[in-house]
Amino acid sequence: MALRVPTPRKSGLLHRLWLSPTNLIGRGVARLVGAQGPYPVGSERAPAEYYLLPDHFRWWFGAVALGHVILAQPGFLQGEAGRWTMAHELSHTRQHDVLGPLYLPLHGLLQALSAVFSMFRSVPGYSIVHAYNPLERAFLCVPFDHLAALRAGRSIVDENAQEVLRAFGVNDFSCRSLMTPE
Repeated sequence: MALRVPTPRKSGLLHRLWLSPTNLIGRGVARLVGAQGPYPVGSERAPAEYYLLPDHFRWWFGAVALGHVILAQPGFLQGEAGRWTMAHELSHTRQHDVLGPLYLPLHGLLQALSAVFSMFRSVPGYSIVHAYNPLERAFLCVPFDHLAALRAGRSIVDENAQEVLRAFGVNDFSCRSLMTPE
């Protein structure tokens, strides 16, 4: 799958209302688990809030987007892989721009179906929730395939790579720069 440069997004009162249920869930989860934040991340093409999960709090994921709220494990968003992971999570916020309150239920359903398909035919280098999920691999600007390549020790080779990072506002992203709220 090729990387895609995100296009500008609309924003207005109706759009914010459309997004508010899922964003409230994301902020609620962040507060419930005692995450640090919010810290602004992204760009006008994919604005989001970033929350750092407490050290003692461990889930099975490294980072997750709940609407325009991104929760991440400490240390997970470091270095080159961290920039690409943040770009991937910001890609999910763009899916949320379109799907609004349908985003979380649809993504959950597709993750469950992917897990079922993975029981019959696993995909090396992919978790069961990523392997067959089109919201992870096809319908976003930074497909999970690129993160799997990084985890396998390969570089991301795409003519749009640096432009994608710039458009998402993460070309200079560093988790350490977000450790103190504005």
